[in-house]
Amino acid sequence: SRDRLLGWAAGIGLLLLAATAALLVQARRLDQSRLRQREAEAGLRATLEGSLDSVAIMRAVRGPDGSLQDLLIVDANARAAEYIGRGEGDVIGKRLCELAPSIRSKGYLRHYEKVIATRRPSSAEVQATDPHLAGRWLHHQVVAVGDGIALISRDVSERRLAAQALAEQRNFLQSLLDYLPLPVYAKSARAETLGRYLFWNRAAERSFHMRAEQVVGKTVSELFAAEVAAR
Repeated sequence: SRDRLLGWAAGIGLLLLAATAALLVQARRLDQSRLRQREAEAGLRATLEGSLDSVAIMRAVRGPDGSLQDLLIVDANARAAEYIGRGEGDVIGKRLCELAPSIRSKGYLRHYEKVIATRRPSSAEVQATDPHLAGRWLHHQVVAVGDGIALISRDVSERRLAAQALAEQRNFLQSLLDYLPLPVYAKSARAETLGRYLFWNRAAERSFHMRAEQVVGKTVSELFAAEVAAR
């Protein structure tokens, strides 16, 4: 009957309306999800580019036997490109060992393969040999990411040079004081090492009949009897 047909039409219309509303809600959620993803990607990119560290994400390139043959750079910030010696647009999508052959020749690729296999991060400080880095010291941190790695590097040349200069100054001071005819020694005033000997010259070795290796790092109570230490 006509009323039944009208009822069916109204029901179908309501179903279509509900389905359309559901699709609109789903589309809005999808748009919001995509927006959040874009915002997250933009935030990640801003973080990478603003970092003082070199950051490169690489995927393993494997041979027929499954061994690591190279690493494909899938993302990298501008500082990573600088360390490789190329422009930022010239590294993404390229193979690491083709851009930096020393990665293979110096055994770093085998080390990266071990990190991927064991899932254990590693870190080390190495002196760069590539001409464009001019012997700078770099701290490398390698972290497994899927079937690949994230390589995070930082230039620590200033700290290494400062430590080297400090060591040279200490050696010079040691040499200078060793020539003095009188015993010279120094103790720490820091809370965590209070009273421990920091320096002991040759004249002190002769006077107290103890070598610097026996004294430095210890307190007077660890070296002398109680009645002597109390003086």
